[in-house]
Amino acid sequence: MGGSGGTGGKGAGGSSGSSMGGSGPTVVYARNYQFDSNFTPFSLSQYGSTPNIGSAGGPEKISAQSTLAEDGSDGNPKKGSAKLIIPFTQYGEQLDFNSGFDAAREDWTGYKAGARIKLVSGGNSSCPLRAWIYITATSAYTFGRGTAVNLSTSWQDMTYDFAAPAEGVPDLTQANQLGIQVYSNDTGNCSGNPNFSTATVIIDDLQVHSP
Repeated sequence: MGGSGGTGGKGAGGSSGSSMGGSGPTVVYARNYQFDSNFTPFSLSQYGSTPNIGSAGGPEKISAQSTLAEDGSDGNPKKGSAKLIIPFTQYGEQLDFNSGFDAAREDWTGYKAGARIKLVSGGNSSCPLRAWIYITATSAYTFGRGTAVNLSTSWQDMTYDFAAPAEGVPDLTQANQLGIQVYSNDTGNCSGNPNFSTATVIIDDLQVHSP
């Protein structure tokens, strides 16, 4: 079972859409982030991070204790990725990496999201960290997310078909946030004593696109 979704909180604006032609169907990109040289417009959100998800906070929030940086040495499909350094200490902790655009909501009906994620070091030797792509919508910041993936030291593909969410049913005509949440897992999925160390996680190739 995954952690709770984040609500509230406005992030920076996102990139403009694009499309790709070719012999097959045209793919339309509502969002396309490669993180080759920077991680703009993403940040670490206090609202979707523990403790007290959905509420503002201070230094107790794991978002305040974590670091977001550019990693120019690793990436997929090419070098350049967003690097998260997360001081997980126990089960049930969650960090929210997101971009918000509530002032210019978008219609993502029929779209899908994808990204790639990798655990560089740390985490929990007893049980894998987990992560998922999510969106929110409307002024209520209604949450929806894709299937959780277990992090490993190899690149993992993440997907979220907005028409078939793993959790939540946001109004796709009023999307206002896009992000990835990294979760320290929980005792429902893990057994034995937790053995956490600060995790370094990198993210690349985050897209919202037509099928």
